[in-house]
Amino acid sequence: MIVNSITETSRLEIVEVTISDYGLLYQLTGDNEVMKFFPKILNLGETKEMVHKILAQYERYGHCFWKVQLKPKGEFIGIAGLLHQEIDGIVETEISYRIKSKYWNNGYATEAARACRA
Repeated sequence: MIVNSITETSRLEIVEVTISDYGLLYQLTGDNEVMKFFPKILNLGETKEMVHKILAQYERYGHCFWKVQLKPKGEFIGIAGLLHQEIDGIVETEISYRIKSKYWNNGYATEAARACRA
């Protein structure tokens, strides 16, 4: 399967999510710490649905969450991207990210968000 690279930084590679990535994303969506400020943690089925929604957003807008991987080996550390959210009837674009807790406090989320914005 060919994975489309979106962008990169000196430490990170940002690539498209694929249909088979639900297990990787579940490392985030099923984690109590990562999901602390979300309504709930997701089960594996709900995470699969999330992957389908991400892929639908790619088709509709050309972007959504992308995988964030450490260079040089491509180790998955989280997701980041541009999301469309409806707020008070107006669709807004926001930068969003979820990073595995063991990688917090290294500046990866900020680095990924800036790369996504650019």
